[in-house]
Amino acid sequence: MQVYLQRCKSIIFADDTTIYATNKSLNQLVNHMTYDLSIIKDWFRANKLTLNLSKTAFILFKPNKRQNPDVDLNMQFIFDNQIIKLSKH
Repeated sequence: MQVYLQRCKSIIFADDTTIYATNKSLNQLVNHMTYDLSIIKDWFRANKLTLNLSKTAFILFKPNKRQNPDVDLNMQFIFDNQIIKLSKH
């Protein structure tokens, strides 16, 4: 069975999956990712699967001229009532 993401794209390699989105607006980016994470959560629940959140992280890529560490610290994604950690690399 396949998950149909609405606003993000995915890359699957063996048992690893990367979900990604691009947008010039950080708020839109967060909204798109949050929306599709809810789809993924529902799919996991329907298929009686769990996501290993200790191996799950997100990273934000942006041009150097837009480096703002405060934005990175405030970003947060939640999956099944648990925070997905931010990775710097």
